[in-house]
Amino acid sequence: MRQKAMSKHQLAKMDAVFKRFDRDGDGKITKTELAQLLDAVGYTLTWNHDRERDVAILMRQADVNNDQMISWAEFKDGCLNDTNAWGLSNYDFRGLISFVAQFHATDPGALEYLNKYKFWPPPVFMVIISIIELGVFLHYSEQECDSKATLNECPASFSTPIAYRFCCRDQAWRFFTYIFAHAGWSHIAFNVLIQLLFGVFLEIFHGPIRMAGVYIACGVAGSLASSVADPNTNLVGASGAVYGIIGAWIAHMVQNWDTARSPMKELASIFLFILTALDFGNSVYQRYGKGETGISYAAHLGGFLMGVTFGVYMLRNKIETWYEIYIKWFGASTAITAVIFGIMFNIFNDPDESGTCGVLAKCNE
Repeated sequence: MRQKAMSKHQLAKMDAVFKRFDRDGDGKITKTELAQLLDAVGYTLTWNHDRERDVAILMRQADVNNDQMISWAEFKDGCLNDTNAWGLSNYDFRGLISFVAQFHATDPGALEYLNKYKFWPPPVFMVIISIIELGVFLHYSEQECDSKATLNECPASFSTPIAYRFCCRDQAWRFFTYIFAHAGWSHIAFNVLIQLLFGVFLEIFHGPIRMAGVYIACGVAGSLASSVADPNTNLVGASGAVYGIIGAWIAHMVQNWDTARSPMKELASIFLFILTALDFGNSVYQRYGKGETGISYAAHLGGFLMGVTFGVYMLRNKIETWYEIYIKWFGASTAITAVIFGIMFNIFNDPDESGTCGVLAKCNE
């Protein structure tokens, strides 16, 4: 077993936790003892409180020699390492130990190795990106449209140096920076709401680096999808990235549904589905029913699909089965292929088929 240096005090606290598991004092934790402890502390890993499944998950992570019991050495190894000797994640086993340890230790230093559930690094990315988007929106919301502005030029945010403009595709930064400008209050309100409600949750679980990667990839995927499927539309707003968060939520739930302990996961998923359906339905109506906005449905779909495909690769999977490994790499290869196609399309395709870019370009204003 792999070992890390621990103080006598920490070992004593860990021994106290082990004895809470080992009820008969024989130095081994059996399946029956594990189930009894789970019942005693009210701890579950599965959505339907399947105790047999809970025990199987924990034994798989901690019982390295597969003798159907957890020894003191295996218990210590599970406490001190993120993965077991076979490379499998100890996430759930360490979480249970941390939960049980609360009954035996109040000194934070004594739980240094046992405490798995911690908000560090904190979920700063979604908060920071939301603040920036609000600041940029407020800045440009004070500007009025030119009286001769076309549908693709108004609101004023469409004419900014950060907006995606189909006539200015050679300015590559626009494929990402368009997410910071928004068309109106309802536009930014929905995006910030999803980011702070669901994006922050995903960031707490998966970390800011993973979520930043997914968010940026989905934002770029939204503009690339629009440039291919809706080529004469300018873009502003983080909707592509936000729909990527929705796709990432689906990827998260598909991979971690059986081990997610939150009783609100079903309600949260239904709430997210209702919000998404209302927003997407309104977008389609505004675009094709009233013809009043230049909303690109392709950017929404592109971001969503990137969130699903790249999300299954990028986000953490607490217990990865053999078939989920194939799903993970299929998702990553699909996402990469789509991005390469979008880039090549923009390199070799002429965006000015209608001959209007000479009038509408305004790339350097």
